[in-house]
Amino acid sequence: MSSNRPVVECATDFSARASHAADAAARLAAGRSEPLLLVRVTGSRDREVLAWLKTRLQTEVERLVASGAAAESVLLEGDSPVDALLDVIRAERPDLIVVASKSGGPIDRWTPDSFSEQLAQSSPVSTLVLRHPGPFRDWSWTGRSLKILAALDLKAGSESVLRWVKELGRSGPLEVVPCHFNEIIPPTGEDLQLSYVQLQATNPPALQLQLERDVRRLVRDHLGSDVAQVIVKPLLGELYRALAQLDARDFGGSTVAADTGGAPAAARPVRIYNATMPRDDREPSVKWDGEWQVTIEVFRDLGLAFGAVLILIYMLMVGWFKTYTTPLIVMTVIPFSLVGILPAHAAMGAFFTATSMIGFMAGGGIVVRNSIILVDFIELRLSHGRSLRDACIESGAVRFRPMMLTALAVVVGGLVILADPIFQGLAISLLFGAVASLIISPLAVPLIYYMTHAGQHLDKVSKADPKNPAAIVHEPVQNA
Repeated sequence: MSSNRPVVECATDFSARASHAADAAARLAAGRSEPLLLVRVTGSRDREVLAWLKTRLQTEVERLVASGAAAESVLLEGDSPVDALLDVIRAERPDLIVVASKSGGPIDRWTPDSFSEQLAQSSPVSTLVLRHPGPFRDWSWTGRSLKILAALDLKAGSESVLRWVKELGRSGPLEVVPCHFNEIIPPTGEDLQLSYVQLQATNPPALQLQLERDVRRLVRDHLGSDVAQVIVKPLLGELYRALAQLDARDFGGSTVAADTGGAPAAARPVRIYNATMPRDDREPSVKWDGEWQVTIEVFRDLGLAFGAVLILIYMLMVGWFKTYTTPLIVMTVIPFSLVGILPAHAAMGAFFTATSMIGFMAGGGIVVRNSIILVDFIELRLSHGRSLRDACIESGAVRFRPMMLTALAVVVGGLVILADPIFQGLAISLLFGAVASLIISPLAVPLIYYMTHAGQHLDKVSKADPKNPAAIVHEPVQNA
């Protein structure tokens, strides 16, 4: 291996696709007047096999040198081709790695043993996975421009794309066509009307002009020159336009429309459903599925489970308190935790996800526990002869300390997962739901209990001593 640092490295297994990748790598290196390093990794320790590999590798290098490239080779021994090549990459620090796709199609991304995809994901430098060598073969040694469609999202990722394009331009002439697809969020109603579909096929003129200016300015800042063509379209516009042109009658739909009184319909657009499922399977329709449908199903299932748990909790408390009203008082404060949960999500810029729902459900248990100790304390004080008013006031004051300790324990435990991208919603719901419960429960539960039981206690007072409405009659305690 020479002392010059190679700018481009190419891994080969001597297949036809690997040869095409080596040709492209040689073209990239020659455009920069830098050497190409051709690498072959083998796990064999047999001397005859190693000798044959060295000979075959030298033959490939001579082929590339004959085409005008400055190339050299290295044969590596290792059980893991990816790890062995990564060691060379870290040692040589090239600017670009070129490898051939295993199948020439996107299926490599889901192939567990795909060398090219594993290397592309692990490589610390830019890696070009060559799937179709035709454009690079035409670009090589002919002087033709290589047309590149650069997808830009107008965020930090766009800068990386343009830096890669600029580096590629050092090897030969390029024709860059930047494109940007802005997101269109469809409504979550029962279906998408045809007028909406047609409206979203193109951007509004003002938005279209602004996006084109932003794309051109971004390209000019990074490439140093303007481009002749810019593509800016709504993300779903073309798809919506195609769906809007479908006729339900072509897919087995009826030839008459229900809203025309049975008269033949000139066209029957296919109904498009977003958040809900089609109710009638006799007419063709299009259903948007995927993550949105999974989200709906998760929240639906969690909601049903939460409702069943609330019923079970109510039944248990009815058996404990021997009344139907007190469990309702205890459970009334469960929605109050949303006073802390929803504003906290908004303030932290977090979405209310499935983990947030789980945190709300778990926090509901803490809220019920706080309410039970408040109600139990009130009834304990009433049994000791205290008035309803004093018992309600004392419950919020005396039981505040254990409630605060419970909330602090939840907060400390939730802080550990607050920065986790998956469980952040769970942490926010637990933390701020516990804090909201700590503030609201000592006030709301005694107040609701007093409002629902005040009439019963006043009746007892009026029957016992009409002149002293503040007193409550209790049975005398017999001394042993």
